[in-house]
Amino acid sequence: MRNCLIGWLLVICLGAGAGQVAASPGQQLPDQKLTADQAEIVKAGFYLISLHDFNFREKEYTARFWLWMFYKDPHLDFANTLDIPNAKEFDKQSVLLDSLVDEHGEKLYWLQMKIRAVMKQSWRVRDYPFDAQTLYIRLENSKFDNAFLKFVADRESYGQIYDRRETIDGWEVVSCTDTVVANTYDTNFGDPEIRKKGWRTSNYSQLLLTIKLRRDAWSLFLKIFIGMYVAVAIAMVSFFLHPRLVEPRFALPVGALFATVGNKYVIDSLLPETTEFTLVDMLHTASFVFIFGVLAVSAWSLYRFGRTPAHERPRLRRQDFYAGLILISLYALFNLGMVIGAVLTV
Repeated sequence: MRNCLIGWLLVICLGAGAGQVAASPGQQLPDQKLTADQAEIVKAGFYLISLHDFNFREKEYTARFWLWMFYKDPHLDFANTLDIPNAKEFDKQSVLLDSLVDEHGEKLYWLQMKIRAVMKQSWRVRDYPFDAQTLYIRLENSKFDNAFLKFVADRESYGQIYDRRETIDGWEVVSCTDTVVANTYDTNFGDPEIRKKGWRTSNYSQLLLTIKLRRDAWSLFLKIFIGMYVAVAIAMVSFFLHPRLVEPRFALPVGALFATVGNKYVIDSLLPETTEFTLVDMLHTASFVFIFGVLAVSAWSLYRFGRTPAHERPRLRRQDFYAGLILISLYALFNLGMVIGAVLTV
């Protein structure tokens, strides 16, 4: 009997001790939920590996980067709740989750992962190919808003935020910075706690990587416009032909017109649709106007030549030549002005 009583007393004592451990303050249990007064400070950092597969037509590009975070509460579960709002799709690779003790003796979770993301991008093509682009990579926790979680940029873990050797060919990285911003959604997503407060919006802490790029454009400019300028040069040849040579004087600019139209279709297939009148549109429009001017001068010369006495035809020939020089000069000055203006605005 005495042994039974001692056994029961031991069971009761152990149960009470377990209850006290379960109720000890600050200890997180698997079914315990974060509350607003337990908002976590998450220290996070980026390292950009590369940017590639720029697709202007589909308004996207691909980014590869390392991401790491330090936090105390395991319920944050970034391995499953990480969201990139402006990504079409993304996948996490080489996910590493470990625990450590900080300088204050507190337990921290260290999460590290490599991410490959196909990002949405509204490209600025007004001055293409002398364009500058600003790319944004936004990261959030899809489960907890900023009442429960706030990011802090970890700038102590890197000397450079991107890999200079592999970032992207043909572009210069002007700047690459990480900041923390509040992202406001114009909905409360039906959250009962937010609805009780009468709020119709919700705010999430967001880690933002901003990348400013400037294109090394001269080689690309020559590649995409060389066909157009060769076609215009062929149209110019008609000014050096005698007005009596009707067939070549009209055939050359007409052929140049079709070549210029084809060049524009090729370039337009590379760019997104836009209502903005871009540098590409202006240069092609100038070429169309110039070729029409060549045809108009040729028609005017042919008309005058048949109605001018023989002794006045040399003067008419000089007028035809000077009209061509004026058109060529105007075309060259317009192109030069547009290109210089685009370069200076970058």
